[in-house]
Amino acid sequence: MLTPPLNEEVEISIFGPGYGECILVHIGFNDWIIIDSCISPSSKEPCAIEYLSGIGVPLDTGVKLVIATHWHDDHIRGIGKTVNSCSNATFVCSDGLLTKEFITFIKAYGARPGLTEGVNEFDIVLKSLETSHRTPKYASAEKALWKRNGPNGKPPCCITALSPADFAIHLAKIQLKEGDICLLLGSDLENSPDKRHGWAAIVDSNLRPEGIASVFKIPHHGSKNADLPEVWQKMLIKNPLAVMTPFSKGNVSLPTLEDVNRIKNQTSEGYITAPPRVKRVKKPKIVEQFVKGATKSIYQVNGFLGHIRFRADLKSKPIDWKTELFHSATSLNSLKV
Repeated sequence: MLTPPLNEEVEISIFGPGYGECILVHIGFNDWIIIDSCISPSSKEPCAIEYLSGIGVPLDTGVKLVIATHWHDDHIRGIGKTVNSCSNATFVCSDGLLTKEFITFIKAYGARPGLTEGVNEFDIVLKSLETSHRTPKYASAEKALWKRNGPNGKPPCCITALSPADFAIHLAKIQLKEGDICLLLGSDLENSPDKRHGWAAIVDSNLRPEGIASVFKIPHHGSKNADLPEVWQKMLIKNPLAVMTPFSKGNVSLPTLEDVNRIKNQTSEGYITAPPRVKRVKKPKIVEQFVKGATKSIYQVNGFLGHIRFRADLKSKPIDWKTELFHSATSLNSLKV
């Protein structure tokens, strides 16, 4: 049975069923941050809502932020219901998603069938914000999204966006007398030939929050185009906890075995919410013809929502992370490569 963290524990939970991901962060004293959303295969509920409800967290007061890093379908399934359930949370997204033209389009077409999940989910988000009279917050580079200044004995905390679209989030300096905890949570941010954009711009920025992160949510499902060696060298401790979710849809499967080996060379503490999809073994021609005639497509399905949970006592020095793996989650070292 899952139990809630203690008041003085930091928790990072990463959920991923094979297509979709969600990050849930407890920053101490029953304050929670939800980043992106995916659906539990068993309950069909948003995984963050299912988990928080299961451990007794009041959604209306416990969740402080719901963040949509971008509107790829594998990052926003269920985010409408998440925003609606967390009735007092601030909703955060890139300012490019809330232009007057886009909002007009959503209001006109958002509820119509046949559109992408992103459009339908955003329609639910807009209606929920209007009903509850909440104003969204827009992410931009080096912008503080939320601060806790330390009232009632709670340690100060600042959540900062490092990139405006498909952005990475740096939970910088959960400040304590004994030290700081820093987390670097990458979404689908990739590298760019233009060093003014992507991960290179973040590494070279003089404005990003100080601190070296001990936990790294690996961006873009571990793909090579989102990996920059300088991130490991300049923004992370040596041998950090590193976690990612797989992506399996159509002919695309991430991470590749090459990706897994590259990440294993950076850290021995790498984890993934579900094993990457293996290439399907070719069957005899007559079997292949039967399968093609009987079904539209065939692909590997994960029956459970993979869940990786890191917890650490805010008072511990040095920080001592406890790692727990649930359902399909596994370490990268256990994968056969």
